[in-house]
Amino acid sequence: MTLLLVRHTQPDIAPGICYGRLDVELAPSQRTDIECALKKLPLVSAIYSSPSRRCALLAEALAHRDQVAVTLDDRLRELDFGIWEGCPWDQISIAEIDHWSKDLWSVAPGQGENLQALWARITSFRLSLPHSDQTIAIVSHLGPLRAFSCQLRGSDWSTLFDQSLAYGESWQLPLHAGPNTGKDVPHE
Repeated sequence: MTLLLVRHTQPDIAPGICYGRLDVELAPSQRTDIECALKKLPLVSAIYSSPSRRCALLAEALAHRDQVAVTLDDRLRELDFGIWEGCPWDQISIAEIDHWSKDLWSVAPGQGENLQALWARITSFRLSLPHSDQTIAIVSHLGPLRAFSCQLRGSDWSTLFDQSLAYGESWQLPLHAGPNTGKDVPHE
């Protein structure tokens, strides 16, 4: 099976705003952005997407192009920043950000969700995928896609931030058959 890990296109939100689960709209250039993203994607057999509008719109356009259904899955949502959602980063307490940055794995930013929870739900999703010769698109956010990529490459969570993926871009990775693909138990 081949997986296309596809990041949503440019959101319509001011720079410097904390957002993860916040369901923001796509930028006014969304039509062009989605068309550009689709040109770079091969034909797919199945599509899974975060239910966030910024992902679902791209997933629906891909589904229309390839005449396949989209399966929305909450496990593909972005990290939940809790009470920080929608706040300018420069208005969030430095002490709170420092506390989170010292233990990203265990501390939940803004009382939302920690990286351990994100990693676990991506592991759950990944292990639920059917094994076949299909090309499957996963349309999601940078956090879940980084976790997915780390797991498929056999890396632990500490390499999560070593990867970058621009809006509307994708990674193409193989998913090998078998229940032990990737690191299901993170290393600390």
